[in-house]
Amino acid sequence: MFGQIPLPLYCERGVSAALLAEPLNVVSNVGYFIVALHGWRCLRQSTGRSETEQMFLVGMVGLVGLGSTLFHVVGSRHTWLADIIPLGLLMLAYLR
Repeated sequence: MFGQIPLPLYCERGVSAALLAEPLNVVSNVGYFIVALHGWRCLRQSTGRSETEQMFLVGMVGLVGLGSTLFHVVGSRHTWLADIIPLGLLMLAYLR
C-alpha cells in the first residue's frame, strides 16, 4: 500500500532524501510544541481540570508538530502520512 504513494519532494528538500534535508522546517515545528504546551498549561490553570474538546485540540496541535517534525527529519512515505493525517484531522475538528 505505501509503496504506491509518491514521496513529495518540496520545501527545502528539493531532490534530496537525506536525513535532516529540511533543517528550517524542523526548527519551525518547535512552534507547534510551544503552542501545545502553552495551551495545556493555560487549560490546567484556568479550570483546574481539562475540558475534553479543548484538550483534544491541544493534543492535535502536538500531534501535528510531531508528524511534521518526523516528516521533515526523515522524509519517508510513512512519515509523510504522519504529517498529513493529523493536519487533516485537526482541520476537520476545527470546522466542526
